[in-house]
Amino acid sequence: GKTKIINNFVRIIKQIHLSRNRFCELPEEITTFSFLETLLLYHNTIRSIPESVKHLTSLTYLDLRSNQLASLPREICFLPLQVLLVSNNRLAALPDELGRMDRLTDLDASYNQLSTLPARIGELRSLRSFSLRSNQLMYLPRGE
Repeated sequence: GKTKIINNFVRIIKQIHLSRNRFCELPEEITTFSFLETLLLYHNTIRSIPESVKHLTSLTYLDLRSNQLASLPREICFLPLQVLLVSNNRLAALPDELGRMDRLTDLDASYNQLSTLPARIGELRSLRSFSLRSNQLMYLPRGE
């Protein structure tokens, strides 16, 4: 029946595009799609990401631009993300665990309210593109 169809979808869906809607939170059902590689949620009114995002163990591309996020859960940092787009939100900080995201190649956190960066941000070995324009930064963390 219906459950079997959903279970089949969970195994085959690699990309979900929910952009330009009116979601005010990440639908919890989405976090059961463990084979999901790309999740596009830009231009919604999402205020928070549930900790259950940790179940998206195949996710490499996450687009959360133009939402109303005030923070990101640390669980995002344990995903195999290569691209994380969080520009045009209300982020005051990025998770301290961000420095352990060794596959991350693109990070866009422009147009937020960041005043500091995680101390370990310099450990992002794969990072090729990093945008922080239009924030409230006064200094960058010192490298050890």
